[in-house]
Amino acid sequence: MLVRFGNDRQDKTKTTTVPQPWIKFVAAERNPDSKKRRQPALPRYSPPILPSPGAMLDTNARHTIQPLLDAIARTCSRLGISANALTVAGMLTGVAAAGLVAAEQAIAGFVVLWLSGLIDAADGTLARLTAPSPLGAILDITFDRVVEISVIVALAWRFEQARFALLVLAGIIAVAMSLFLSIGAAVANRSVKSFHYAPGLGERTEAFICLSLMILDSERLQLWTFVFIGVIVFTMGQRLWHAHLMLSQPDDRDGQL
Repeated sequence: MLVRFGNDRQDKTKTTTVPQPWIKFVAAERNPDSKKRRQPALPRYSPPILPSPGAMLDTNARHTIQPLLDAIARTCSRLGISANALTVAGMLTGVAAAGLVAAEQAIAGFVVLWLSGLIDAADGTLARLTAPSPLGAILDITFDRVVEISVIVALAWRFEQARFALLVLAGIIAVAMSLFLSIGAAVANRSVKSFHYAPGLGERTEAFICLSLMILDSERLQLWTFVFIGVIVFTMGQRLWHAHLMLSQPDDRDGQL
């Protein structure tokens, strides 16, 4: 767009080009009704810093289902559903899945379990879209373990011969979670999550795969239970090595002193 400015002292006319974005800005300021409300953009998912080579689905394949999680998060935001409410809903759905397993409804329990996993994955996306809170991170970690232990208890209720293996599994999960939280507290956080996330072979999706095998193939329940235990133990080794690498790096603050 060209705008001409006349000069009283000279007959010449200067021609100045006004940038198009500036014209749009001025027009919008003069006409506030022309402004359209835009929904806040979701931050792109980025994997944790220094991912382990053995990190699996949650870390390396999250982008494949992220569009679905974004859609769920935006829908919940429009409906006024908070991230914490979604976390609670995911936990209750997982406990319901355990109830179905205890009632010998293996297929229904399997389907509902994965539904709870989808809800659990969407709550983090919703939190980043709205307002992340430390309470949400606490609820998320705690309720994840509630779902896993509920399914283990349901299987132990049904299959007496596998109770010892399931008891060992529950204990290993407790130790692995202690290690996970200790690393999160010791290592500086540089990710989109509420704390430093140490990746590994056995993440949330792999845990659901193992639980699904245990639910659907009850004839080999003890075998799949020990496979799950092996995955967790291997992951603990990975996370210890990851923590060693991270803690061996010089603190970023040292360069600022």
